[in-house]
Amino acid sequence: MCGRTACTLSPDEIVAACRFKSANGEQNCPQWMDAANGQKYYLSYNKAPTSYTPVLLSSQHFDNSEISAKSERVVLPMKWGLTLSWHKGDPYKIPYETNNCRAEGMLEKRTYRVPLQKGYRCVILADGFFEWKTLKEGKQPYFFYFMQPETVQFPFKILPDNSASNSKREIKEENESKPPKLQPKVETKETVSLTNLKEEKADEDIKTELKEENESKPPRLQPKVETNETVSLTNLKEEKADDDTKTELSDVQQESEKSDYTNLSSKIEEWHGPKLLTMAGVFDIWKSSDGSPPLYSYSITTVSASSDMDWCHHRMPAILSTPKEVNDWLDFSNVPLNKASALIKPQKCLSHHPVSKAVNNSRNHTPDCLKPVKPEPPPSLKGCQQLQEPHT
Repeated sequence: MCGRTACTLSPDEIVAACRFKSANGEQNCPQWMDAANGQKYYLSYNKAPTSYTPVLLSSQHFDNSEISAKSERVVLPMKWGLTLSWHKGDPYKIPYETNNCRAEGMLEKRTYRVPLQKGYRCVILADGFFEWKTLKEGKQPYFFYFMQPETVQFPFKILPDNSASNSKREIKEENESKPPKLQPKVETKETVSLTNLKEEKADEDIKTELKEENESKPPRLQPKVETNETVSLTNLKEEKADDDTKTELSDVQQESEKSDYTNLSSKIEEWHGPKLLTMAGVFDIWKSSDGSPPLYSYSITTVSASSDMDWCHHRMPAILSTPKEVNDWLDFSNVPLNKASALIKPQKCLSHHPVSKAVNNSRNHTPDCLKPVKPEPPPSLKGCQQLQEPHT
């Protein structure tokens, strides 16, 4: 059984965390694709069914026009809860539960057999999943996940001394490594012009440097000078900058905002962040009769619990614990279904810790849902402790 997960990484972090060795032996990252129907993936410490979560699948499921030529894998946000391709009506109103696919019947039950025969195998990505242990005094939630590197703590956070570089951080470091450019002195009531600055403040070396720099470069447009304020860089770009100046001024902003996740592998040589949990799943593609964009949705495959979990619950997700297992489950063109089905089995590879009961409400999406806590003692025990306290 798997009814709640956590997904707290951004798209660029997710594709970096999913680095893999491609067919030619090179390290590569999957390509991020937004959901075709306009639905968005949102970070959350408490994901419930019907929400959109990141799913890894083979790029062979897409046209060449949709993906990069070098991409062998794609990460696509999908709706949690399978909507079958032959479903009629509202794709969010399914007459029976399809959040989980029991492995024992997945090759017999038409709901899952048909998509699997099409090769619709996928890997659901998450920080981890929640499960509840039933006790006499109530249910205690636990969070299950892969063993994490020492650079990671809960809630998932990359420690600053060993954090992985991402595109924004690289741009920041690059700018910090460059020598600062000389700027005109800014005063409260007036903006001192560059000419006055050179005449009044600059020594001979600075004069020479400024002169040579100005002679070697085309003149730049200056910000509009007003009596009581200095026009901001944003206004300069909007009002005065020509095409060349606009390009130069917006370089850093464009680099920090663009989402070229396909090339992220060239920027991040090694991922030091959280190790994402990889769960085997089956997906399907529902298409509306009115020609609307297709809806991708999935079910998480579940198996009998291993000793990692049977103390808490009798079911667990089918975990793919190694890169080869992930590859074989995704590679439907080379690994037939009967062979891939052998990967669906209980695994002993999980860590866990108790978490706050705040996760019980799916509307709670705060980091408190992941923080380790001590299980609360039953009410009767609390009372005994309070009575005994004066005597200790």
